[in-house]
Amino acid sequence: MAFQTRRGGFAPRSTWRKTNVKFQKREETTPDLAKHPLGELLETIRSDDLDSTTKVPAGELSIQDCTYVASYNWLNKDSPTIVVPGTPPKWTPSQTRQKLKQDSGTYYRDPNAAHYPPFPTLPAVLALLSQNPTFPTTSIDLFACGNTLGNLLRFARSDSKPFRFTVQAIGSTVFLARKENDPREIIQGIHGYGHTFPEANTTWDTTVRDSESHQRLIQYTFAGLTSIVRFESDGYLPSSPPPPPSPHTLHRTTPPTVQDLVNDFAATTITTTIPSPPSPQSTSTPTLTTITQNTTTTTPPSQSQLFDLKTRSAHARGQNLAALHQEMYPTLWLKQIPNVIAAYHDGRGSFDPSSGIHITNVTSELRDWEARNQKELRRYAVLLAWIVEAARAREEGVVLEVYSSGVERLEIRKVRGGGGGGEEGGVLPRGDVRGRWERGGGGETEDDGEEGERGGEKVVDFSSSAGGEEEEEEEEEDGLLDFTGCDAEGCGYCGKCSY
Repeated sequence: MAFQTRRGGFAPRSTWRKTNVKFQKREETTPDLAKHPLGELLETIRSDDLDSTTKVPAGELSIQDCTYVASYNWLNKDSPTIVVPGTPPKWTPSQTRQKLKQDSGTYYRDPNAAHYPPFPTLPAVLALLSQNPTFPTTSIDLFACGNTLGNLLRFARSDSKPFRFTVQAIGSTVFLARKENDPREIIQGIHGYGHTFPEANTTWDTTVRDSESHQRLIQYTFAGLTSIVRFESDGYLPSSPPPPPSPHTLHRTTPPTVQDLVNDFAATTITTTIPSPPSPQSTSTPTLTTITQNTTTTTPPSQSQLFDLKTRSAHARGQNLAALHQEMYPTLWLKQIPNVIAAYHDGRGSFDPSSGIHITNVTSELRDWEARNQKELRRYAVLLAWIVEAARAREEGVVLEVYSSGVERLEIRKVRGGGGGGEEGGVLPRGDVRGRWERGGGGETEDDGEEGERGGEKVVDFSSSAGGEEEEEEEEEDGLLDFTGCDAEGCGYCGKCSY
């Protein structure tokens, strides 16, 4: 099944029609404790406890040694398929004024869970081990995503909302995995231009045609913890200004030539992964197909080229770039994204590239933000250290979860009915992939599945024998709400955005 996610997809969209009905701010999503009851309480940490300095190194805290380690793209296929390495869409802006339709369609909160519900973290691990077969996994303390880390940073800054996520120690690494009420939970009340604008002004490279989402993995050290952070990237800036796209280019590539197809086929390997069912009651686990590209001919853009994109209404709040950037700094810091594209429209979807599109490198501003927020970052570091310590103190494979009902306290609990990977709630399935991670990478393992050739595909079975309309309030994967501006007629100032 093909999906639309927050920043991609080409499925037809319904035409937006202006009505006299005022837009109602959508209800905030909170953990559904009736659907997923909490398990046994193990530990509790209160906000005041984070002022302790015993768990983190002395001195100024900063992110260090940030490097790219892997990436993948979700493809628009009927079955779960990723291409490794991936590439984000390229910035190819229109050179003339654009009048865009408002967003419509279905967008999933978590594209990884929507595409592969049994083990949303598995594609990231497969991408990493595919690109780096001997990657030293035993050197990694924390494996997380922008959403889980964003929620923890918000809690440390006393700006939290209810959240929960899964925690599991595998080998020496503590995995944090996002947990929505449903893997295919959709974002309600889609409106604004946060989807249509990037689709009209970015283009997928030919090597990743038919992509829906780009997922990037970086490694860095913070407060003594070596972490891998996965996040969705909006796009990248080319090293030289791109040529103007066709007026009909909407987030698509040009049709491939015959030679393009020949070159792509020669440079790819297709691997099929069939992990163990997540529980004895499960009778089918979807196959995850990995298309591995030749890394000598496919080079992902550097971290310095990545950007985060926001759309705003200039009519409602003016073009307040400083306020917008300030709002984005926590997210940009976590993902180490140095560029911001701010696209302002007139309140009715008209974007003027000569005055309303701003590209800013905020590298120095992020360093300043980091220096100014040492107290909050120290609290964040204490929180990370506490979670890692709590997970490692349990028997390996035990599945835990972090739950917070607000800003006052955060709990670590056992997942109700959960066990190790391959059972309910596990981050990775039991078998080859998990075994490779536990042993420190190292390529082939003793319990490798059988390989064979079938229809030109390399097939590997990793299964084991073990069981008035406002702009959209666009929710980022880090859990931070993106308060956009309002349109010309529907604004009822709520006081919650910086405009």
